[in-house]
Amino acid sequence: MAIVRCDMGHYFDDSKYTSCPHCERSPGEAGVTSGSTPKVTGSREPENKKKLMLLSPGMILNDRYTIRSVLSAGEFGVTYMVKDNATGAQLVAKEYLPMAFAVRDGNSKQVFPSSSENAGIYDHGLKVFAQEAKSLGMFLGNPSIVQVTDNFNQYGTSYYVMELLDGVNIKTYVNDIGGKLPVTLALDVLQSVCLTLMEIHEKGFKHRDINPESIFITKQGMIKLIDFGETRLFIGERSRSLTDVLRPGFSPPEQYSYKGNTGPWTDIYALGATILSLVSGESIPTAPDLLSGASLVSILTSAGLEPELSSVLKKSMAPDYRERYQTAGDFLAAATGLNFSSSSGEDGMPGSSLSMPVKSEGSPYVQLIQGDKWLIPENTDITIGRAKNKCYIALADKGVSRVHCVIRFDSSKQVFILTDRSSGGTYLKNGRMKQNVPHTLLPGEKFILAKGKSELEVGVK
Repeated sequence: MAIVRCDMGHYFDDSKYTSCPHCERSPGEAGVTSGSTPKVTGSREPENKKKLMLLSPGMILNDRYTIRSVLSAGEFGVTYMVKDNATGAQLVAKEYLPMAFAVRDGNSKQVFPSSSENAGIYDHGLKVFAQEAKSLGMFLGNPSIVQVTDNFNQYGTSYYVMELLDGVNIKTYVNDIGGKLPVTLALDVLQSVCLTLMEIHEKGFKHRDINPESIFITKQGMIKLIDFGETRLFIGERSRSLTDVLRPGFSPPEQYSYKGNTGPWTDIYALGATILSLVSGESIPTAPDLLSGASLVSILTSAGLEPELSSVLKKSMAPDYRERYQTAGDFLAAATGLNFSSSSGEDGMPGSSLSMPVKSEGSPYVQLIQGDKWLIPENTDITIGRAKNKCYIALADKGVSRVHCVIRFDSSKQVFILTDRSSGGTYLKNGRMKQNVPHTLLPGEKFILAKGKSELEVGVK
């Protein structure tokens, strides 16, 4: 078999076709001679070449998954919506297909390196992709990370299968609500992602590509981390300059060098930049700009942050990685006042989430007995405590912890979920709650903070 190219740039197997099956032209001088592999030049392929690289609806992967449609086709791979014929579930299959280094035979669908010079890059990228799939599979069961359920090789390349998410990334979410995320909700995002990063880092992995598009919010209100950047960065680094594949404003200085010292602090920088962009609604200076003297002061000011939180975000984005928080737990503790040694401990600590628009029977609220009433969004973790910069509901009670408890209205069940996070305790009618263990409250029920000093009631208006 010999893969050749016609004058129009189409690739085909000349042992099966005497002329191009796509345009009926013969291989010309620009084509590739028999017995060699076609060479692709340039970093961006023509659109018709990209279309020829895609698998068609109806094709079967791994004798199990039927391709329904193409979801996206980028420079580094393709994602397909597939049906699992064993269960009937709709899923997503991601294919390793680096456009700059690969070609696909239109008949056999086999994928090959685009040249002998690119074979080493293609093969090593294939190993990186397969390892990424196996790494993600280690987090199966963690609802805060996109769930990868299968991985396999076929057509000379590699695939992994993951859950089909219904919702939007946080960049779209923020655009839909006016361009800025309230600080209280941004802290929920920070907490959820930090808890997830703690587990990722504990297992020796890094995300390497945190930005507003890699944080996903499902219609059920769950925050999920998606799009790990290992394969993208490996292939991108070898097909173009580093500055073309990094995320301006979100990639730290060490990622701008092939020899940069990356670690947990790399993800911390990216998360800090993401949170700052969400609460300010402004573009964040690139790492090279910060190294050249650009300042975050005006952005921090426009975000309207309390000085303490501004200092935390500024430290998380220190150009020198040694001056940043070294662990996600340290970042979380500094930003929220909460301390966690593990994201998956025995205390059953629930993850945070944001609310997607959900129709309810009324407006949920929390009311201080004989005092203020706060309407709260549905399906959202609402913090209650003394710290104004960390709590959605701030109480002027010195006996209340800075972040005392979290309450959430579940619109599907029409109940409130209360979780104590204090040192002084949260009390129900039958006694003190167990810390970090969620408890269900019905509308009209009450709870007490700090041994009777602050009594609140939940309800639906």
